[in-house]
Amino acid sequence: MNPKWEKLDDLKPVEAFATHRIAFFRDESDSYEIAIDPLGVALEATVTTKEVMAILPRGSSWSQAVGWRSIVGTWITAAGAELLFIGVISIEPHAERGAFPTVYGYMGCKPSPSLRRALESCASNVSSRPSRAVPDRGVFWCDSRTPEIHRGIEAGVLHLAASRYTTPNRFQFRTLVLCDDDVPRKISSRDFLVVTIPIIHDCFGWSARKWLQANRPIGGN
Repeated sequence: MNPKWEKLDDLKPVEAFATHRIAFFRDESDSYEIAIDPLGVALEATVTTKEVMAILPRGSSWSQAVGWRSIVGTWITAAGAELLFIGVISIEPHAERGAFPTVYGYMGCKPSPSLRRALESCASNVSSRPSRAVPDRGVFWCDSRTPEIHRGIEAGVLHLAASRYTTPNRFQFRTLVLCDDDVPRKISSRDFLVVTIPIIHDCFGWSARKWLQANRPIGGN
C-alpha cells in the first residue's frame, strides 16, 4: 500500500520549504510503515527512521477520536539539527478492532517570512472562515461538534502559527488533542497552543484533563 499523500493537500504550500515529507501508515499486511521522501531543500546529514519516530503519536486508545484530525507543528532533533515538522495526524477506524493514527507531514521547515505566507495559504485551504477566538498560547477549549465545523478552528490556529513562525522560535501547536498522550505536559505554556473539545477529552484520564484545565489562558475560553 502506498502512502496517501493527498492527506497533505491542505498543507501543500509548505512543501517548498521542507527537506522531507514523512508518512506513517498501515501497509497491506496491517503493519505500520514509515516513508521518508527527500524534497528540494537539502540537509548535510541523513534523516533516519529512528529520528523520525519521535514525531509518531504515543498512546493506544484512539477510538474516541475516529474521523478527527489534528494539524500539528512540533520540533524534533534529526540529522544533527533541530527541525520543524508540520503535518496532520488522522484517526481512522480499524477494520477489525478499535482505531489507529496515521501521520503525514513536512519536516525541516525554517521559520521565516516565506514560511509565514505558506502557512497563511494553508489556513485558506482549510477554511475561508478562520476562528477569531483562538488565543495565542496555552489550551483552547472549544465545542466543535464535527470535524467540518472544527476546520474554522484549524484555520485560526494556522494563522497564529504563521505569525509565530516569521522569526526563529520554539513554538509548537496542535489543532486538536486526540488522546491522553497528546497532552504536552513538559513544555511551557508560552511555547505552545493546543485545542481540546469535550467529546474527545471527556474520555481522557483524570491527570490529562486536570492538565488541560490548568493550562487554559487566564480568563478561560
